[in-house]
Amino acid sequence: MATPKRPPYPLALGPHAFMRFVLEPPAGDDEPGGEAPQDLPVLPTASTVLELLEGERASDVTAVLSGWIRDRRWFRSRTRRIKSIQVRDVVPVPVGDRLAAVVLTDVTYTEGDPELYLIPLTSMTAREAAPILDAGSHAAIARIASATGRRSESLLIDATLDPAFTTALLDAIGSRQRLRGRFGELAGRPEKSFRAVVGADRKALVPAPIRGEQSNSSTIFGDRAILKLYRVTQPGINPDLEVGRALTERGFAQTPAIAGSMDYRPDHGPSMTAVLVNAFVPNQGNLFMHTLDELRGFFERAAAQPPRADGEHLDSAGLLAAARLEPTADVRDVIDAYLETARLAGIRTGELHQALARPGNDATFTPEPFSELYQRSLFQAIVGSTRRSLDLLARRADKLPSSAAADVAQVLERRDLIDVRLRALLSHTFGGMRIRTHGDLHAEQILHTGRDLVIIDFEGEPTRPLSERRLKRSALRDVAGMLRSFHYASYGSLLRPEMGAEIRPENVAALDGWVRTWNRWVGATFLAGYREATDGAPFLPADDGEWATLLDAFLLEKACYELTYELNNRPGWVAIPIRGILQLLGG
Repeated sequence: MATPKRPPYPLALGPHAFMRFVLEPPAGDDEPGGEAPQDLPVLPTASTVLELLEGERASDVTAVLSGWIRDRRWFRSRTRRIKSIQVRDVVPVPVGDRLAAVVLTDVTYTEGDPELYLIPLTSMTAREAAPILDAGSHAAIARIASATGRRSESLLIDATLDPAFTTALLDAIGSRQRLRGRFGELAGRPEKSFRAVVGADRKALVPAPIRGEQSNSSTIFGDRAILKLYRVTQPGINPDLEVGRALTERGFAQTPAIAGSMDYRPDHGPSMTAVLVNAFVPNQGNLFMHTLDELRGFFERAAAQPPRADGEHLDSAGLLAAARLEPTADVRDVIDAYLETARLAGIRTGELHQALARPGNDATFTPEPFSELYQRSLFQAIVGSTRRSLDLLARRADKLPSSAAADVAQVLERRDLIDVRLRALLSHTFGGMRIRTHGDLHAEQILHTGRDLVIIDFEGEPTRPLSERRLKRSALRDVAGMLRSFHYASYGSLLRPEMGAEIRPENVAALDGWVRTWNRWVGATFLAGYREATDGAPFLPADDGEWATLLDAFLLEKACYELTYELNNRPGWVAIPIRGILQLLGG
């Protein structure tokens, strides 16, 4: 969910999806609009999009889609080779006097698991498509040949960028319509809050498709609602709907109310979530963007101060100890108002966990105790993922920037220490409980409204299986995600000019101590707010040593996940997660 006053910030596709959107936009999505590209493929003659998807012509469409989807931001598997695309079902969607269709496509690869994509399509004349193409020429997928053999003015269009199509979906949800396909149906379901969210004034619901989406495609309706179509779906309920609905029913005000949804229900097999409608939250961008803005002022103030000693403890025990203290006046002056933002983020995260852990009748939200079996499986999962990351680092070490060589060597020398830290997970049975959590919490998943913070997007890590995303976990995994966001924003700003702070290389060393100080007190203040909101909560350990052990494990897991991402995509950025790993180990 995003504000129309700023570009949307994509979520949940890696450790720092915003930077990838700003700095490395995939080809095609941001091309100037106005008209369709001249080199579009040409499909056989058809009067409607449904005709294009019948018989032998369907293979022509899937052949075109196999090339088109590779440049889409929501396509997850750019590094994999597509083996085939097969149409599983076609669901017609009436849009005024024409038909669109939601096409369910099975994409298989030469290696790895297949994926099921939802690809809404519509056809229209070039004149009808002009307003859509003004937003980006990538909306045009192909030309449709005319009956006379000449190039036609008819185009095959990505229907998610057609306001009339998304309005038809919203209406179908509000009226509980069932749209019948060949082998299943799309079924709309409004929640109790639908009419309150959408309102009675249809003129106020001006649809505005959001450009630049990452894992999904969304449309804002006025200042009231936002409709999200999931590009990849799996059998079962999406946690974005499941958790959002539970929070709405429990009256948690710091997340947008769920207004409705649409499931795809196959004739045989379980249903799957296709569309979600939330209340729209006017905002000034997400917390990550706000943090980057605040860091620019921080660096200006820090540059006017003497260099700070490099002695701040950034492991979990050090942050927990600092959470009981107050920063000195000079530190508070340099970090300034962001400390209160960090505290509020901690409070809102704690309130989220309190709401999710509240006893109820739904067993899927009933807290469960920690157990030795859970702790052992947690240990094995984190040890396995960190070792794979460090093995990759060792293989790529000689190809990394020379400026990172010393830190890389230190991390590889301390591999055994990482295992020792993680083995503390097996020392005894921990207190606390496992609950449903956000699942992928970081600063980009929190909207900054100017006065408050609102938590969004409960889909979890979309590359993971749905069953895994619905597991109950330690709430401290979400806490670790926020701490890593703070670290990434600050060290990214220090080391990468692209982040906006534009620190001169000769000033990096002098400011490093202040960045450590910023991380210590922002992290500690966040933890203080979190502990204030969760005081006495049975789902958290009572012992600080257990807090530190769990937080260290989750922070190492996340830092190594970031490391793997950077090694595979942006080797020049590895210094950021490498710093995080070393600081967790006392460096």
